[in-house]
Amino acid sequence: MKRVFISGGITGVSDYMERFRAAEEQLKRKGYKVINPTVVSKYLLDADADWNDFMVVTQAFLDICDSIYMLCGWEQSAGAALEHKRALETKKEIIYETEE
Repeated sequence: MKRVFISGGITGVSDYMERFRAAEEQLKRKGYKVINPTVVSKYLLDADADWNDFMVVTQAFLDICDSIYMLCGWEQSAGAALEHKRALETKKEIIYETEE
């Protein structure tokens, strides 16, 4: 089973939890094992963690995945742009969410 990491904007996006959760459910229905950073990171990072700490954790998650799923609007997110760059460098399959 392929493992996929969800990437998208979080900072300044009021409905990011809902967007990541919807993507997670959709990808699971397609047979992927999903890493949703909005869920798993809260167990690894404490309240004092900053953006850089979050990026270290998400890069590690991405490294163990086969694919990355880019939510619409990812281009406006500095973190998602870094994750996209890392996916390109490590030759991950990149799946782009489409607006329906």
